[in-house]
Amino acid sequence: MRWLLPGLMIVASVLIAKPVQHRVSHLPTIGRLSEQEREEAIEFIEEYGGALRLKKLENIKWRAPLEYENHLRTALIKKRDLERLRENNEILYQKILGIMDMERKSFDLAEEYRNAESDAEMNDIKEQLRGILSRVFDLKQEERNSRISKLEDEINRLKDDLAERARKKNEIVERRLGELLGEGRYLEW
Repeated sequence: MRWLLPGLMIVASVLIAKPVQHRVSHLPTIGRLSEQEREEAIEFIEEYGGALRLKKLENIKWRAPLEYENHLRTALIKKRDLERLRENNEILYQKILGIMDMERKSFDLAEEYRNAESDAEMNDIKEQLRGILSRVFDLKQEERNSRISKLEDEINRLKDDLAERARKKNEIVERRLGELLGEGRYLEW
């Protein structure tokens, strides 16, 4: 309880603090985003979210500024995650970009559907949208299966390590005993 007031003061100071302009971290600031971070997030939303999402975001800018800031922060984090992914795994990066592009197309088609003037046009758009959503689903399933395979490999490696440690239990215990009792110092390299 005695830490409650100081803790609240720290949180409040962080929230009202001006953003640091030059940071080493790849993550956006905890407080308000800098103008550069806002521009970076808006460019990302425009490129990968499409004009429709950007328009919707602009509509909440003055009505719900905190929600607007959170959307920008989320976009900035996604952008930076994608940049790191491009450096570490080009194949997965390309798959994610494909998924993002198809999701953007699905939002655009949904908007076209809402603005369609005839039943024939609506049916055509609906079929296009169904095809895109099916491809997005397949790509996401493929990516999830890939992640599961990697996790299974890691689990198997950990199980093998655990079994090896169990086989060498006495050796490990004796080595640690010697370390704790200071024995075997003369055996160090």
